[in-house]
Amino acid sequence: MHKEQIFAVQRQPYLLAFPGYHAFPGGKIDNDESSVPFKTRILSDHDPRRMRAIQREVMEELGYDIEKGILQDEVLSISELAEAVAPVFAPFRFRTWFYRIDLKKIVLFKADSGEIASSFWSTPENVLDAFSKGKNLMVPPTRWVLKGLVEDPQAKALGDLSERYDEDNRVPSLEMLDGITLLPVRSVTLPPASRTNAIFLGDEDSAKLLIDPSPNSEEEYQRLLTTIQDSVPDAIFLTHHHPDHHQLSNRLARELRIPIILSQDTLQRLTAKFGQQYFENIELQTVSENQQVTCWHGSAVRVYE
Repeated sequence: MHKEQIFAVQRQPYLLAFPGYHAFPGGKIDNDESSVPFKTRILSDHDPRRMRAIQREVMEELGYDIEKGILQDEVLSISELAEAVAPVFAPFRFRTWFYRIDLKKIVLFKADSGEIASSFWSTPENVLDAFSKGKNLMVPPTRWVLKGLVEDPQAKALGDLSERYDEDNRVPSLEMLDGITLLPVRSVTLPPASRTNAIFLGDEDSAKLLIDPSPNSEEEYQRLLTTIQDSVPDAIFLTHHHPDHHQLSNRLARELRIPIILSQDTLQRLTAKFGQQYFENIELQTVSENQQVTCWHGSAVRVYE
């Protein structure tokens, strides 16, 4: 950071982890990361392995030597700003530490194009504003850090920002892109996966769609029902006929008294397997290529077959 500006990057779209996401520069602590403490001031005040990782990652990603920056009085301070642990339902769980590095002046970093598509200096307010307009992808902890800096630009300790989920009673809710809510529902999907992301989207003045709800049990069905009861969808949209994308969606449609939108092919496959009674007492709306089904941030959401 420099004064109230933060430095952020957009990750390359071909990366396996968080492709295209906006994030802070960083990386993981390697298994063989040195635990030898730094003798340099500021760095010596913190956990040595984390500082070694930060020193290495910033050099690799931005071409900047933090230790040298300290010795040249460019780096004013380093603070452990926040931490967050990935939720229990995440396929890979990890703990992230967010460190605030205050700089004397704006540095023109040389971002590694292998990992970074673009990089920029901006204010937390502007980055969050872009997210609210659907212009960038961000994991929740990154947004929480930005919100903390909006509330207190001098913040040095935001604490543990890990999200707590009531998994006994509700399906978790995640938002990586504004206006598109992911609901990781326990489903009969292929192992090692155990959940399918149902998606809730639709502008305020457009149809609210719940896409591919597929709870695998009575208990998960009730959790899903509880989760959406404050924002009941206008329709259920089924993308295809696989059970981990439609199981119990017919029951949900009947209970909520809402239609199911699906392609003619999906309709034929499901009725061929389960019979006409599968959709009994449900209004069905078949859609085809390029047909608009709702809007997201003013843009048409269309069918692609």
